[in-house]
Amino acid sequence: MKVNGYGSSSIDAYLKNNRTQGKSRGDEAVQGKEGAGGNADKIHFSGTYMDVAKATKVASDAPEVRDERVETLKAAIQRGDYRYNLDMLAAKLAEVLGKK
Repeated sequence: MKVNGYGSSSIDAYLKNNRTQGKSRGDEAVQGKEGAGGNADKIHFSGTYMDVAKATKVASDAPEVRDERVETLKAAIQRGDYRYNLDMLAAKLAEVLGKK
């Protein structure tokens, strides 16, 4: 699964706005190498940027959606033919919710 719509221009605009208002909670700074004048370059990443970067990474690592399987299940649900095992559903929910 891919997440699109977070181009560098969106992030740049957010960062530009944040620079004028000061640091936000969760800011991170990355310091580069010192230049000829002894000054080091710094980049500040806001907490929101870090959240977007993490979400993008998680989404890109997610398995691909099997469109054919999804369509088959949707059709079965609409026809009322879809049957599921409540014990398996409960076990999977407990597994997923137990990880948090």
